Order: sequence, then structure tokens, then C-alpha cells
Amino acid sequence: MTTDLFTQPMTPVQTTRLFHLITAKYSPETAKNHAEWLSYHIMSEGRAAEKISELEAKEDWTSQPAVADFEHGAFYMVDGVVYRVKLGSRGFFYAEELEGNNFNYAPGAIRRIRVSDRMTLEQAKEYGIRTHTCGCCGRTLTNPDSIEMGIGPICASKHF
Repeated sequence: MTTDLFTQPMTPVQTTRLFHLITAKYSPETAKNHAEWLSYHIMSEGRAAEKISELEAKEDWTSQPAVADFEHGAFYMVDGVVYRVKLGSRGFFYAEELEGNNFNYAPGAIRRIRVSDRMTLEQAKEYGIRTHTCGCCGRTLTNPDSIEMGIGPICASKHF
């Protein structure tokens, strides 16, 4: 007698493996939501096998820096792309990508940004000169001296 893998419920071994992968591959909050969903739904053996393969191939996101490691409003550069990191109302950081002179929400980009990607002072100044926005805090530069330096007076006093 053959069994259809998509009608049989997942095995206990698959259940354990899925919970382990969910915990390893996602942030704690996301892992909790996935685990709760999984505990209330019956997944077929075939679908569980597919999901396990998908999660095994997934980038490990547990290395994402802690919330305290990012700085709200700071600029980060990844592969030549400038991002501004912001703290959302629910306490999670997200990234906005610089497109022209505007920042637009970049879904998933926060997962690629590391604390070590924070722009250096020289990079921040170059950015500030180009965009007339302080390369350290993101405020609009209006003073001609600040525009020429690429950094506002308050941020300049912190760095010099």
C-alpha cells in the first residue's frame, strides 16, 4: 500500500526539524509567530519536506545585530548602496534605501546591514556634500559652510 505524502501528516521527526530550523533561521519574534502557527496547523508530510528544504537553504538571519547595536537615523553603506536605519513604532529596525535624494522603504534590507557597515566620517561627508543632508544625522544642511563640509555643526563638534 502506498501513501500519498501530501495527505499524510508530517512525522514527529519533521516537526522537530521544522521547529529547530525556524528557531535557527529567524529572529526570535518571527520564529515565535511561525512556531505558534505550526503548532495549530497540520502540515502534510510532503509539504513539511518542502519547507524543511526551503529553510535549510535559507540565509541564517540569527546573526542580525541586536536592536541596541543600530543607531536610529544612522547611515550604512552595503555594496555601494546607502541605507538609513530607523526604529519603527513596534521597536524593530527597518531600512530605507537612498534613491536619488529620497529615502524609500527597502523591504528586507535590514537583514543585509551589519553594524560594521556604518558609514565612515569621510563617507558621511561625501554623502552630505552630494545631498545637502548631514551625513551623520540626516538633517537638511542649510548653512553654506555645513554644505561644503557635508556635516552639520552639532555633528561636526562631536567628531572634531
